[in-house]
Amino acid sequence: MKKNLLSSLSLSLSLSLSLSLSLLLVTILTPSKLHALDITVGATTWYAWWDSKYEKEPNPLAGFGAEVVSNNISTTPAFLYGPVISLKFSENFNLTFVYLYGKFEQIDYKEIFLGNTYYYMTDTIYKRRDADIALNYRLNDYLKFFIGAKQMAYKAVFSGKYELPASSIERKYTGYKKPNAYGPGLGLNCTLPVIDNFFILGTLSGFYLWGKEEGYLEIIYSSLGPDGRSFNDKFNYKEYGINSNLSIAYYITSISTVVSLGGRLQYFKTDCGNIKDLYIFTESGGSPGLGMGIYSGNKTQKIYGITLTATYSFSI
Repeated sequence: MKKNLLSSLSLSLSLSLSLSLSLLLVTILTPSKLHALDITVGATTWYAWWDSKYEKEPNPLAGFGAEVVSNNISTTPAFLYGPVISLKFSENFNLTFVYLYGKFEQIDYKEIFLGNTYYYMTDTIYKRRDADIALNYRLNDYLKFFIGAKQMAYKAVFSGKYELPASSIERKYTGYKKPNAYGPGLGLNCTLPVIDNFFILGTLSGFYLWGKEEGYLEIIYSSLGPDGRSFNDKFNYKEYGINSNLSIAYYITSISTVVSLGGRLQYFKTDCGNIKDLYIFTESGGSPGLGMGIYSGNKTQKIYGITLTATYSFSI
């Protein structure tokens, strides 16, 4: 299965890259379309909220018949930011690249009843990356079709504890998770003039990604005495969904600069297959890491918020 997954990913990325290069070569080698290279560079920022809804409610003691009494997961909104680059080779083709990076903090607090009440609290810092590269083809004055590749990844560094006050039991743990997914995407760009130098920009696209998650967890304190156990986590997953943008833009003629303000929504499903309802960290000897507050499983994710972008264009 692993070989088939890697082969599918390699084939999809190869086809996407081959198509992009082929179209680019056709553009460059067609004399009637040759003109100066137009370059656009700039920066973009996205103030975003990140919501996740698990297919099955996270319960680290589900295997023992425990019941979740209270479950509260809160993620602090954060800024993502990065560069924007576009290379226009002809009237019909241009290559674009956008990269975003930002840090989110999530607090996960839950109460679980199994004879007595267990209290879990995990604090996680997510360092998220989102990158897109695409070859765009102008269909008419208002629409462009694009095809390319996408990456969504993050490193989550966490620390937490769980307590059973009735028995004076407490454990503290720390670790990380590193999901990383790549795959193809395609969609449409729309540009509509409004008045004078104002215009509306809209984008709608879909993507399908293949990824791998690796992680590590270590128990750093136990009221029951020395522990020091560590757990490992590694599995493959898929992510697929849509990405949409809508903004109002203004072109400042005197300095060849476009400034746009709008909103963006990224809505996608994370599919972890057979591990959808498991706390998947396992001890080096193979024992399951039950009782830890770190969860991976099938979920629907939504990242949405306000965008602000400024770009400068010139020709060489």
